[in-house]
Amino acid sequence: MSEIFGDPIAEAEFSRDSVREQSLASVQVAQCRGLAREVVVATLQLLNLPLEVRQCIRAGLMGVACSRILWALEHGADQLQLARRCIAENMRAEELSGPSPRNSPITIEQAYHPQPWRRSWQIQ
Repeated sequence: MSEIFGDPIAEAEFSRDSVREQSLASVQVAQCRGLAREVVVATLQLLNLPLEVRQCIRAGLMGVACSRILWALEHGADQLQLARRCIAENMRAEELSGPSPRNSPITIEQAYHPQPWRRSWQIQ
């Protein structure tokens, strides 16, 4: 993610404001900033997280990669609870996600009891 502001939440707000005020599509914002559309969409998704989680990201207590794991949880309370655990245990995104397939929803049980990271050829 391009960090022109040094703050992913500020970048998300900038992109959102560009979309709203200038009536741009996310692909146009991406082109203007020299980014892939997926990067802009992922940045905008940060704004859908609970306020406390966004504040933790802004303060640098939790990385953007961890926030992507939180998006898979349906409820804000679950996102907040897992974010607090992530911060308290200084967890990386890999530790939170385990071997979950990309873009598939995870259950709260999977989020709280992640499996060690394994490559597909290691699974028996």
